[in-house]
Amino acid sequence: MTDQPANNMSLASRAIDWSFLRRGVFAGSIAMSWMWGLGLFFSVHFTFAYGWVGLLSFAVPNALGLVVFGLLLDRRARDGDLRALAETAFAKYPLVFAFYQVAAVALTLFALIAYFLAPLGLTYAAFGGLAVLAVGLLVGEVFGIRRLVSLQAASLVAAVLAATVLLLTGPRHAAVPHEALGLPFAGFVVPLTIGLLLGPFFDIQQWQRAVEQQRQGVSVAQSFALGGLAFFLLLLVNGALAMTLTGGLEASAFTGADGILHAQPAITAALSGPGGAALFLYGIWVLLCVLTTFDSAQAGLSWFVPSVSKSSNNALLAMLPPGLLTSTLPLLGIAAVIGLAAWYAGGRLEYFMILYASLFVAYSANLAYDLYRGTEFRTLSPITLFCGLVSMLIISVGYFETAPLLMMVGSLIALFPLGLEAAGDAGAKLPKPGATRAKDRAAGKPERGSPSGRDMAVLERAAAAGPVVDAPVAAAADHALVTGSHDGRFDGKWFEVKLTATYSDTNSVGNIYFANYVAWVGKTRELFFRNCMPGFDLKQTPFYILTRSFTHKFIREAKEFDEIVVRLKIGKFNRKFVHLEHKLFDGAQNLLGEGEQSLMFVHSDDYSLIDIPNDVVTAFTPHV
Repeated sequence: MTDQPANNMSLASRAIDWSFLRRGVFAGSIAMSWMWGLGLFFSVHFTFAYGWVGLLSFAVPNALGLVVFGLLLDRRARDGDLRALAETAFAKYPLVFAFYQVAAVALTLFALIAYFLAPLGLTYAAFGGLAVLAVGLLVGEVFGIRRLVSLQAASLVAAVLAATVLLLTGPRHAAVPHEALGLPFAGFVVPLTIGLLLGPFFDIQQWQRAVEQQRQGVSVAQSFALGGLAFFLLLLVNGALAMTLTGGLEASAFTGADGILHAQPAITAALSGPGGAALFLYGIWVLLCVLTTFDSAQAGLSWFVPSVSKSSNNALLAMLPPGLLTSTLPLLGIAAVIGLAAWYAGGRLEYFMILYASLFVAYSANLAYDLYRGTEFRTLSPITLFCGLVSMLIISVGYFETAPLLMMVGSLIALFPLGLEAAGDAGAKLPKPGATRAKDRAAGKPERGSPSGRDMAVLERAAAAGPVVDAPVAAAADHALVTGSHDGRFDGKWFEVKLTATYSDTNSVGNIYFANYVAWVGKTRELFFRNCMPGFDLKQTPFYILTRSFTHKFIREAKEFDEIVVRLKIGKFNRKFVHLEHKLFDGAQNLLGEGEQSLMFVHSDDYSLIDIPNDVVTAFTPHV
């Protein structure tokens, strides 16, 4: 009797330790996969130019970006499946995700050749870089994300050990920061801070890790918080190498033809003379950091490319061979060509950075905002691309003309589309409960009642005689009864109904008839209203709810006896209209389709448009 509590405590203790260990393993993988060409070599430049102040200005927002990303995805993980969320994001912005990953691989390959292999005097530096890339891609293909996470955590230990031995035994010089030539420190601060904070949001590698963490029951927020801390420590180690190994080097040795300091290869230059053990240890550090970028890219793209090709309705893609559509080689080949071309053309790492501080910021800021709001991802207007391109142009001019103010202004222009969206949301909030009721009393109008989904069929008949037409979603649902339907339940902000497709739902070729997907959404909407507003009285209601618009995108087909999960929630809203968003999944959590609908509210006597009734506000607010 007395031993049982102790045994239970021991089991609980072991479970807690195992959970912490898994978070730690993921943290190591996050840190190493994020230690790509930018963090590895630009932190050397910033430390060489500005000392510890420069390093911290680079390291702090970079690490915080991982933490913020993890917090927002953890928040969305509570509402549903992160894999489905990721695939929806991929389908919404396929070109941005692909371009981001291609640029990351190209940047890292370029930096490896330009700042490590070429300064060593290797005749075939480009071939060496391609060989490292090939090894990384092979590892990513063979291991996959689940085993890759553990391998990268082990790589972190080996890399830090090599760097620590190098710090203790390598050549030492007095740490003397050099003032960067041609471009003041202030010009980098704002673009770097914004770009690094938003960096992870279009990185497929980090999305894949978040999905895997949810699958294994590991906290996404805690894993990315630990990953951000581990990455911050990696940058400090890299900065310490730059401070201790490059102190005796002159800044003039790294001044380019453009008159600007480019000290990314400073550590390699400091060790290329003595060579031997010190250079070998630094080579381990560099190669492990680079390889964990390449293998992560392969694993991430192996997930991303098939997902996008399956969800795409592009007719041109349908003409290509299936093997080509699901292969990562075209994107990785483009990345290799860009990286080699940038090196042969005498490019600089800063040129890549401008892209990440401008064009990608315009999209990342909006994606992060949608994750924060908990809404579906919006289709961004052309102004987002326009502002991103203008931002890139202005930052480029500021960089080459040594005008820090232009660089700051250019980076802020990339946030302009987000400002427009946030301002629109601030002016389109649901009225406070009681506001509409007081307005009606002052105007002598009857107070609003509480509508229910059960009045939808009545509204359809009434709308046929009036100026406003109600979409027959609810009526279609009544004529498409589905075996095994439930009354539904709330899962966070989502209202979920599970159905089982039967023979009566199929068409002549055995697939589910397309109209039934819409009917299932209509049934879910009715049950959603019944759960929110059970006290509706059709005889006394002074208003009707009409369907203003309805859209649905078909992604996959279902078949007989498939379990269908319909999820619906409140999306955008203002004083007049409420937008509902929906998703349909099969039993394996594959996304079948998604869409949205807009609801409007009218007087029951003359069908005049009214504000959202007070009781609707009261019923909907807990689920916004």
